[in-house]
Amino acid sequence: MNNKHSTQNDDSRIACSIIMPCYNVEVHIGKAIESVLQQSLTNFELLVVIDGSPDNSQKIAEEYAVKDSRIKILSKENGGVSSARNFGLKNASGKYIYFIDPDDWIESDLLEKNIALLESEQSDLVVFGIFNTYDGVVKSKLELKSQTIVNGQSFELLRDELKAFGYSWNKIYKKEIIDKNNLRFNEALPLWEDCVFNFSYLKNTSSYTLSSSCYYYYNIYEGSASHKSYPDYTRYIQAYQDAALAFIEKYNPVNKSASHVFVYSLFLDVLYSELIKNKNTLFKSQFASYFDKVKNLSFSGLPFKKVIVYYAVRYRLYFLLTIYRKLKH
Repeated sequence: MNNKHSTQNDDSRIACSIIMPCYNVEVHIGKAIESVLQQSLTNFELLVVIDGSPDNSQKIAEEYAVKDSRIKILSKENGGVSSARNFGLKNASGKYIYFIDPDDWIESDLLEKNIALLESEQSDLVVFGIFNTYDGVVKSKLELKSQTIVNGQSFELLRDELKAFGYSWNKIYKKEIIDKNNLRFNEALPLWEDCVFNFSYLKNTSSYTLSSSCYYYYNIYEGSASHKSYPDYTRYIQAYQDAALAFIEKYNPVNKSASHVFVYSLFLDVLYSELIKNKNTLFKSQFASYFDKVKNLSFSGLPFKKVIVYYAVRYRLYFLLTIYRKLKH
């Protein structure tokens, strides 16, 4: 790797700032950095934010930075992934913003293809598909229907598209929109913080573009964030709900009622798994209290499992969850 790199346009400004928050990822960070350095679009900066990591993550990142001047190491006290991303945003100088987690990796043409798509469609955001990997092996993928959605035009909001807004690393953002509206990740939310940021961003856009191609490898392994449990779900649910419904109201899907159901139904799988393993009565009451707010919605058309979870929580009939679990197994 060399310190000098050609740019793909005459603009002296960095095309994209890539922000990588790091904490205890010494086993994975090398692969993530190398996938960034292999990008076909070379006019980028990689901001590696060391979030008070006690392991060798910083040392490994610094070894790469010595060889490639596009890598900048930013160190801060531990504050969590949202705090690290916000620190990266504060120090970013690119026209566009891209986030990557340090235990995942990306296709070599991610930046080139998606920035080109963003500019050709004159959109404010591009969203692309992902590969779900387990211990490095691709098991499934999330694919989207290619289209550009313009604010105010009726469109069909599909479930997979709503799911795609749950991540920050399958998107290219405009830094101008982030800065103009002072958008930051909510550091008080350890869960669904990406969703809240994305919907807050979308509130300030005129259009966004979906790509049917997959560019991101989301790696799930023992000890990853996907395997963690959080105690205060209701507060996080409320934050997500408020942001998602504001997006739905602005972008005007064909069937708003069905879209609202999409928002609420996303939580039902989570509720089922958490309620089965959590015997705390207060915890259950908090969920029941949440569903009191959506009691007038029709959940017809949902899978049978989700209907059971909804009514078990809504009417505090927790024995239904036990029965369903026995039937399932």
